[in-house]
Amino acid sequence: MSETYDLIVIGAGMAGVAAANKCGAAGWRVAIVDAARLMDGKGIDPRGVSINWSDLMAYKRGFTDPVPDKMEKGLTGNGVETLHGAARFTSANALEVDGNAYGRAAFSSLL
Repeated sequence: MSETYDLIVIGAGMAGVAAANKCGAAGWRVAIVDAARLMDGKGIDPRGVSINWSDLMAYKRGFTDPVPDKMEKGLTGNGVETLHGAARFTSANALEVDGNAYGRAAFSSLL
């Protein structure tokens, strides 16, 4: 007789683990399948499940390097001004970003 589950997640990456944890916490019967062999050449050695750090970082950068540009375009598309640089507080209601001063706007209309 075969085992039955409410959910079987294939792949133990971040999304798979998140889905498995959320459903398991909700009382579902959940299984997760580790697919390390699919990561061969992407930084994971499936023969002993060891990490090749340079391959892993190169693979990661393929996902993370485009994110800041995409994120900034999404923010500016929603009317959010993006500031770049090191920020430090200059008072309880103001900060400075690379020598440029910024103050707090009135938020009472939003609350």
